[in-house]
Amino acid sequence: FGGTGLGLTICQRLVELMGGRIEVASRQGEGSSFRFTIPFRVDDAHVNTGRFDRKGAFLLVSHLEGFSRGVRELVERQGWRIDHCRTIAEGHDLLAGEHPDYDLVLLDAGLPDLLGQSCPLGDRLPPLVYLETPWQRERHELQGVTPAQRLFKPVTGRSLVELAVMLANGRSTRFPHAERVLEGKRILLVEDNAVNQLVGRKMLEALG
Repeated sequence: FGGTGLGLTICQRLVELMGGRIEVASRQGEGSSFRFTIPFRVDDAHVNTGRFDRKGAFLLVSHLEGFSRGVRELVERQGWRIDHCRTIAEGHDLLAGEHPDYDLVLLDAGLPDLLGQSCPLGDRLPPLVYLETPWQRERHELQGVTPAQRLFKPVTGRSLVELAVMLANGRSTRFPHAERVLEGKRILLVEDNAVNQLVGRKMLEALG
């Protein structure tokens, strides 16, 4: 239905269902711009009150260049340091170095060399976080290693900040990103691409 305006009609209906309003400004030969406003209330239970004053240092282990670049940008945007390596073996060498001062290890659960490994990152392992898609959970594990947390991809700046704050304040690093926060909710997913439908459904099902 390309060009018929059906997508805009769907967007308008969705925005109005959430109590919002969508507007369009259009000029022939120049293009159109769309904007919408939706009222939300602040969820006080999830507002950060902690602080992360010191400079953080993260180690990212991932073989995916595009994904790694995005995570590095999120971390560096906070003023923290991040080192990146592509394999478990490279991660082991960095952690076994003379000054392994990492606060956190971010481990891509999709690493080809991850399955069945027995703690190959060494004995001096900082808190470990699995970065995974919902269907990767428990499919790729380091034997004998319990992660401090699991973060669903795509990783966001907020999830990294919350993780760092909780770590710095000595609290448990488990927070609602990995819980079934949508338990009992009914979600309407509007998507015409079969792959996106699968990804969206898996992510929502993992959240309840």
